[in-house]
Amino acid sequence: MHQTFIYKNEQQIGPFDDLTILQSLNNGSVDYSDLCWREGWAEWKPIEALYPKPSYPKNATSVEEEEKVAWEGRPSMLNYIGMWMLGVITLPIGVGLIIIISILWSYYSRRYVISNKRVALETGIIVKSSNQLRVKDIRSINVSKIGLGALIFGIGSIELSTAATDKAEVVFSGIKNADEVRDLISRLQG
Repeated sequence: MHQTFIYKNEQQIGPFDDLTILQSLNNGSVDYSDLCWREGWAEWKPIEALYPKPSYPKNATSVEEEEKVAWEGRPSMLNYIGMWMLGVITLPIGVGLIIIISILWSYYSRRYVISNKRVALETGIIVKSSNQLRVKDIRSINVSKIGLGALIFGIGSIELSTAATDKAEVVFSGIKNADEVRDLISRLQG
C-alpha cells in the first residue's frame, strides 16, 4: 500500500493511505491543488495528478435546485370596494347577497404564484386551469396602474410575456404593490 505525504499550509503532513486522502478530498480538508509526494518521486506534485478531479457532463447538475415560492397572492380586496358597498346597501332586498357571493367567487377563483423557477396564474374554483411561464423565459414585464386604488394603495396589474409573442401571456390583475412584485420577478431572473 502506498503512503503519501501532503504539503498543506506550508507544512508537511502524513503519511496517509489512499482511502484517507480520498475521504479528505471529499470532505474538503484537503484540496486537489495541495501538493503530495510518495517515496521514489523526484518532486512534489498536485494531488490532482494522483487523484483526478471527478468530471461531470456540461449539462448535468449535481443537485437540482429546489423550487421555492417567493410570492403568492390574489387580487386585492380593495378592487371590490365599490361592489362591497353596493352589496351591503342592497343586502336587505336580497340582491346584496348575490353581489357578495360574486365578489368572493371572483377573489378566490384567481391565485398568483411566483417561485424561483416559474410564475403561474391559477384560475377557477370548480374547474381549475393554470397558465405558467418559466422565470428565465420572461422577456417583458409591464405594470399598469389606473385610478385612486393605484394612487393610494399601489394597486396595479402586471403583464408578463416571453419572446414567443408580443401579447401578455400571464396577467396578475389588481394586485397590491405591483411595482414590488415586478421587481421581485426581475431579481429572480438574475
